[in-house]
Amino acid sequence: MMNKGMRSHLHNLRNMYEVFSTMWQETRPKRYLSFRTYIMGVQGNDAIFPNGVTYRGVWDEPKYFRGETGAQDSIIPATDSAFDLDYPRNQLTEYLFELREYRPRNFQNHIDWLKQQAVEHGIKKYTLEDSESSYLMLANVHASFRFRHQHWGMVKKYIIDNTKYPKATGGTPITTWLPNQMGACLEQCQLLMSHIREEDLNGTD
Repeated sequence: MMNKGMRSHLHNLRNMYEVFSTMWQETRPKRYLSFRTYIMGVQGNDAIFPNGVTYRGVWDEPKYFRGETGAQDSIIPATDSAFDLDYPRNQLTEYLFELREYRPRNFQNHIDWLKQQAVEHGIKKYTLEDSESSYLMLANVHASFRFRHQHWGMVKKYIIDNTKYPKATGGTPITTWLPNQMGACLEQCQLLMSHIREEDLNGTD
């Protein structure tokens, strides 16, 4: 049952990646900068907003919110939680969890619940006891890595090639943010590969 679920999940991740890839054909990298400033956050972008932003008629004191960022999505973080991906504990990780607070509360609860269930039921240990399960989890985690790698390629083409400003829209360091998460995916992939016996796969796709 678990393997069947992981196959279905992998199919969906691959479909999502194919849709994401169409961004190369549908948008022009240099035009991204024409509106990027408008989705920049206040927090972490002191050069743009040194005194925060005052919302007249709402708050008297200036506020410091983070901006729009891919780290506020739900599908990839949900995948990480479901497969018990471990992030390196550093400042970049703290950004990751801080940015989660900008999601709707039910999304936050869902991601946290998936992580809780993965730990409570020992999904990683259970998976490593079977080659086919390890292979399917490997394929899912690698699909998450592939999505992030595509995202990183777009960051370089759309942003880094066109501006020297070092911060992402969420106020995180642009050159190290995504590589940090990709590294966590690759570490889990290495662990999973070490538990796969090719002769046990029985023609697994």
